[in-house]
Amino acid sequence: MNLQKIFRDTLLMVLSVAIVQVVAQATAQAAVPVAWQWQAAELSGAINVRDFGAVGDGVHDDTQAIQAALTFQNKNRRLIQIGSFNYITDAVLIPKGTYLLTDLIRAGPSAVILGEPGSVLRQTNPNVPVLDVDWSTRIELRGLTFEGGREGVHFYTHNVAASIYISDCTFRNTAGAAVHCVMRAYDPQNLTGRYKRNKETEQWEYVGSDAKNYYNSAMLRVTRSRFEDCAKVLVASADGTVFDQNEVVYTKPWEGAVCEMLSSTGRIDRVKFSLTSDQRTDDMRWIDFFGSLRCTDSSFVVENGPGVCAIKVQRQWHNNHQKGLTRVMSIEGCEFDASDSPQGAIVDAAKLPNVITMRRCVERRGRVAAVRFVELSDLERLKKMPNHVASFDFDRNSKNITTKLPRELAEFRAKPLDARTNQAMNEALHLDIENELETGSPEYFVFTTDSEGRRGKRDISRELQAVVAQAQEATLPIVVIPTGLYRADQSIDLPKNIMVMAGGVAEFIGEANPLFNVPRVERVTLRNLVFAQMPSVVVASEPVGDEALLRIEHCYLTENPGIAFQVGTAQTPGPRLHVTDTSVWRKVRQLIEYHGPLAVYDNGWWNTDEQTTEGASIVNHGTLVLRNVLGNPYCMQSVDARWIDNHGDVVADSTRFGGEFGGMCLIVHRKAGGRIFVQGSWLFALRNPVRMASIYLEERPDMVVVRDSIGLIGRHTYQLLRGVNHVGPISEDARWLHLNSNTIVPPSEN
Repeated sequence: MNLQKIFRDTLLMVLSVAIVQVVAQATAQAAVPVAWQWQAAELSGAINVRDFGAVGDGVHDDTQAIQAALTFQNKNRRLIQIGSFNYITDAVLIPKGTYLLTDLIRAGPSAVILGEPGSVLRQTNPNVPVLDVDWSTRIELRGLTFEGGREGVHFYTHNVAASIYISDCTFRNTAGAAVHCVMRAYDPQNLTGRYKRNKETEQWEYVGSDAKNYYNSAMLRVTRSRFEDCAKVLVASADGTVFDQNEVVYTKPWEGAVCEMLSSTGRIDRVKFSLTSDQRTDDMRWIDFFGSLRCTDSSFVVENGPGVCAIKVQRQWHNNHQKGLTRVMSIEGCEFDASDSPQGAIVDAAKLPNVITMRRCVERRGRVAAVRFVELSDLERLKKMPNHVASFDFDRNSKNITTKLPRELAEFRAKPLDARTNQAMNEALHLDIENELETGSPEYFVFTTDSEGRRGKRDISRELQAVVAQAQEATLPIVVIPTGLYRADQSIDLPKNIMVMAGGVAEFIGEANPLFNVPRVERVTLRNLVFAQMPSVVVASEPVGDEALLRIEHCYLTENPGIAFQVGTAQTPGPRLHVTDTSVWRKVRQLIEYHGPLAVYDNGWWNTDEQTTEGASIVNHGTLVLRNVLGNPYCMQSVDARWIDNHGDVVADSTRFGGEFGGMCLIVHRKAGGRIFVQGSWLFALRNPVRMASIYLEERPDMVVVRDSIGLIGRHTYQLLRGVNHVGPISEDARWLHLNSNTIVPPSEN
């Protein structure tokens, strides 16, 4: 037996209990938001950089100490990898303090790095980033401040399902991008956009280009963070990029764009951009986008001096997947200060996009053009493509935003939705389940087991059930499961009010069906858990009150042969469901079966199995909202595979259905009535010989609205919408059907 491993496991168990007891005592005196205490619980058993010699006084060089902690974490991750993949990991804690760095620190591909308020990583070497993550797969950064350096954090990824989450961080004074995500770009030497150490000089060097011609099958989310005077804020080569609830502050001018969105589905939501300086460079703008971008409820404020152009439409993609024109931009509910910018426009169309829409926007200064069309060289190509390949829609903007199109584009102006349809669409798009946090003093219950139990060698169901039983009488119980691999062969019954979370990431395997059974739900949360090869994860039944909620957060699923989340039944509707920041990776037969008032799946990577030939990934009998979800099917040729079987209402906002492989029908509507709303999404339905459509109607809904979306619908007989005979004729003359500002791209153009 390895005595070192046994000693470490025992030590971590003791530390887990001790830390949680200290946290509970410290927070018992006053009611504080539970979210901060979840983080404290998450640190039970974490790898503390102070234990490796880091000082954090802003004077000592802490580079080697922090690197030692990250290296230990990465090696430990490999030691405990027993499941189907390497996503389980200890969390690394960087306590409050200022940590001086003289070289980059590098994390492994799967890492959870957490800071406390006041945790600052200060890079003094201008040639390297603060943090480099090589071959990123599953990364979470939270509560850290990054100062200086060539970049704040640099992610190098392969074209796989990488999930990268940054929240509650601050970035200051970086010489390059605060957040930079770049992919390998099929470079056989693995050089493109990567930091490598020069063997002669022993110095880190940035090798290759930034690979701006490539999509990258990664999900990158940056949320609730602040950026101060960084040369660039974001350079994101990721299929799904979500930049939401952030604040971007500049006190001096910059060059070019502060955000470069190289994404098939990019989303900027509730972001405040502000500039206080009255100085300008020759070509300042806030955002460059390549691909698709939806910008909502954000402000672009200039307090002094001339205005600044908000967005520049850059060239199209040139990789094998996107040779055609598929630039789509939707702007809604935003405020601008752009009237006296050199461009004289909110949007500078350096290249002709397929779709530009601007709705409910306000220019705070003088008169300004919505779009400046720089050149129309792509116009002839657009005219040779099918109907709906280009569209421009401007609706309900402030009167000082002019929306006149060049004569050559006048035929592509879209007809806005009527007032009734527009109101229904807006209400649907704003359906959400916020992070409803209670206040109070939670009680922590740490699950402990022996080395065999923590390495998946035996069933731990009864032990975990005993800890849950102890917790169920508490007002705000949190069960903390240390990092490890756990086998559960029997179902675990959860009380109506509980959080089960990992101190790092914990993986479950076994025969339990389901793993968690929740007969009554008031507020149940599962966080930082991995479910691999489990027949079923959760069965939730009766809600306790109208606000009852089952929340799945920062979890990961793979190789689940049954229904992962089964909520409610036809006889007993279940609680609300919120699946957020959660990734699904192959061989998950069915993700959700939902009977209830509202289910939201947002900010996740949703991948299907290459063996999937029929059936639906989600079966909805209520109201289903998909928002900022990156869906990619690996089934090259399906028989009758679907993303969603809909028996109620479905809303898809900034969601990608499909990629280069296609293979699945998006939505099959199976019940008379109900509504379908699709906004700013990819609708790819290649190689689906049964439905031969993106949306297939077995019964007629009350309303279908599809706008600002890209469809790649296959050759010849494939259609955006198709239905059985009794649905009636499907045409834009149908009063229940509304197609607005979409582009349909045939395969020959892709």
